[in-house]
Amino acid sequence: MNMRSSLTYVTRHHKVMMALQVALLGEITANMRGVAVIYDDSTLRFQIFFDGAPTGYEHESVSSIEMGLLALFPPEHEILGQWVHLGFPLPLPKDVHFAYRRKEDQLEEEEPTAELLDD
Repeated sequence: MNMRSSLTYVTRHHKVMMALQVALLGEITANMRGVAVIYDDSTLRFQIFFDGAPTGYEHESVSSIEMGLLALFPPEHEILGQWVHLGFPLPLPKDVHFAYRRKEDQLEEEEPTAELLDD
C-alpha cells in the first residue's frame, strides 16, 4: 500500500467510524453488546450484536442509526443495518471493526454450564 492509498484508507476509516459513533449517540441500550462496521467505497453495513432478542425500541434504534448515517453520507451510498442475537458468554467476532463494544467480564475458557438451584 503506497502512502497516498494508505492516507485515503485512514481518512475513510476515521470518517466511517466517527459517523457511526455520532449515529449511535442516544441509541445504545444495555442489551447491545457491540456495534461492528464493514464498509467499502459505496456500502456501509453495521451489525448490532444483542445479548437477548431486540425489543421493539431496539428495532427502532437500528432504523434511527440508519437514518443518521444516511444524513452523513452521499445519496449513492448503501447503508445497511442488521441485528444479530449473540448472547453472552459467546464471543464477539474478532475480525471486524467495532464502533462500540460493551465492557464484559471475560470468562475463563471453560464451557458454560447450567446450575440447578434449590428452592
